[in-house]
Amino acid sequence: MTKEKRFLCNVCCKQFQHKGNLNSHMRSHTGERPYSCDVCEKRFSTSGILKTHMRTHTGEKPYLCDTCGKRFSHIGILKNHMLTHSGERPHRCPIPDCGKDYSRAANLKIHMRSHTGERPFRCEYPKCDWTFVSNADLKVHMRTHSGAKSFTCNVENCKKEFLYNQDLKNHILSHKEINM
Repeated sequence: MTKEKRFLCNVCCKQFQHKGNLNSHMRSHTGERPYSCDVCEKRFSTSGILKTHMRTHTGEKPYLCDTCGKRFSHIGILKNHMLTHSGERPHRCPIPDCGKDYSRAANLKIHMRSHTGERPFRCEYPKCDWTFVSNADLKVHMRTHSGAKSFTCNVENCKKEFLYNQDLKNHILSHKEINM
């Protein structure tokens, strides 16, 4: 038995069973964000989104991959991760002769920028006019300006720090070569 959806959004005509769900939905149109994080003061439209955000501060990862044992902070991230085990890549580039496919629609969207030349993420550092196809690429680039070394070697209490994950991986290989 399906309950009647009697609460209608007057902006996009989406229907809801409960008035509270309609009220939460309306914030997507108004931009209202009444829920605030006590740690970093970011604001959110629903208490549920705030609760999920809090996991970035607590490190809580309640969602477990039954295949490999990795843990995730959000069910959606786990679902995307599961595609790595199934090998499913349902999002295919529509450009003839490209043939690339992706497990996530967001990755296909980023890939499409390689065809269009769009680079919407711009470095705001003075006298730097580099642009990027993704926010992740911009964040990596910003380390060159800040000098933030986010990757630390934990082999034999080495504690050497690196700007880039690949540099850390190469460094770890040097530990293995020394021990051979």
